[in-house]
Amino acid sequence: METDMNVLSITTLSGNDGFFSYPSGICLNTQEKALYIADMYGSRICRLTRNGSRSALPNTTADGDTLRKPLAVCIAADQTLYIADAGHNRLFRMGPGDPHWLPVRTGKFSFQLPGSIAVAPGGTLFATDFLKNRLVQITSDGETAILTEDEACILKPYGICLYQNQLFYTDTAHMRICAANVKTGEINPLPCQIENPIAITLDRAGNAYISEPKRIHYLDTRKNTLHRFLDKETWKVWMQQYGIENHICHIGALCAGEIGELFFTDTIKGCVYRMTMEIR
Repeated sequence: METDMNVLSITTLSGNDGFFSYPSGICLNTQEKALYIADMYGSRICRLTRNGSRSALPNTTADGDTLRKPLAVCIAADQTLYIADAGHNRLFRMGPGDPHWLPVRTGKFSFQLPGSIAVAPGGTLFATDFLKNRLVQITSDGETAILTEDEACILKPYGICLYQNQLFYTDTAHMRICAANVKTGEINPLPCQIENPIAITLDRAGNAYISEPKRIHYLDTRKNTLHRFLDKETWKVWMQQYGIENHICHIGALCAGEIGELFFTDTIKGCVYRMTMEIR
């Protein structure tokens, strides 16, 4: 379905030099205007500025181990970073003054491939448990609850994004997007079908962006209209127009900045891009 959208620019923030090895998660620190990247095969979290400056955070954990396969990263209002590590099957956090990654308390609960993570203003965490088909909530004091594990509502969930009281997630095996109300627990599948949804992000206006391996869709959550604006063919045009060196391969993570600003990673190619759009 068409919408009033126009891509204005695409910038390669990082790529082609092997710095990133399967960048699978991304979030934006709006205070310092820097990105944090979960570099999965590099077993680290990296910081990337808009001018291309890159650095790696310490990757040691409090017990003397190291990160293994960090898949996702998000940031809280107090600047604490939270990650989902698929190698440890745990969540970790690092505050501004912490020298190591500290495990997030989850009681007796254990993950089996935590795919994505989101944090609410009060510190409550939400995560997808991909192999167990669960949507999980963890309070700041470690109380853990399963929001849903009904396979009619959730099957191979991966990406999540919290917007107001709605937790949007990619119900990948059902080829759809769902919204879970974190106060009532009610789950509503959105009336759109996407063949292989991976990551999802929403900007502050409620515009949603969903990635597939070689596509990105724009979803108007108020009108429930879906528009595919990036695919292999449009990317070929933009490669010439914006001087992009790599074909698109696997869009594994994305996050929204300002309205009309989108950051995303190509996990296979190890690239990070910034796109600006006009949305009317």
